[in-house]
Amino acid sequence: MSGFQFEAPTSVDEAVGLLGNAAGNARVLAGGTDLLVQ
Repeated sequence: MSGFQFEAPTSVDEAVGLLGNAAGNARVLAGGTDLLVQ
């Protein structure tokens, strides 16, 4: 498994900012509660 950085934005503005700063190297995971342990 490749390394990754988990982000949990609490607003749409924060999510858009994170995606914009990622320069195309981000993916959105909706749901996924069975995949990631918080």
